[in-house]
Amino acid sequence: MKKKLNNIILSIFILSSIGYSDNDGITEMYEFIGVQTGVSSASAGNKSGSDTTSPTIGFKYGQQTSEWRTAIYYNYAHHSDEKFHSVVAQVDHGIMMEAFADLPVKPYIGFSIGMMQHRYKGDSNSDFIYGINTGLNYVLNNNMDLDLSFQHLWTGSKLENLDGMNNLNLSLHYYFD
Repeated sequence: MKKKLNNIILSIFILSSIGYSDNDGITEMYEFIGVQTGVSSASAGNKSGSDTTSPTIGFKYGQQTSEWRTAIYYNYAHHSDEKFHSVVAQVDHGIMMEAFADLPVKPYIGFSIGMMQHRYKGDSNSDFIYGINTGLNYVLNNNMDLDLSFQHLWTGSKLENLDGMNNLNLSLHYYFD
């Protein structure tokens, strides 16, 4: 299953790089690293019998152009006896770009696919996750931005104790020259 996930993530990076070209050739691409924190809400079906809300922390690496962003991140959430680990690849595209051209705020939408491990009192389940993203990116300067995002994730059948997860994240990205 890990090999299949690696192939999917690699395919996402390759396919998303197709969007990095324009009519004049290749547009400028920027690499970035980031840290993120937020809150995750796991939908009912977990072993505790109710929805679980927990703080999260994560790390991100990606590449971005003026229109597209591709990233892979690790996220960790912990609540009482439950722990969530996820590795996710996401692809986002800027929306309403002309309306926001002169503003430091840049809205986007996208999709995610990855793998999650859910641990509860010694039991552990892992499976694929997939979902949709939306958010606002606030450009601080040429090397940094803040990203406020919402993500809804659906879970695979092997994560029988989870129906889905909603994440609200705040990320700080540093762009390399």
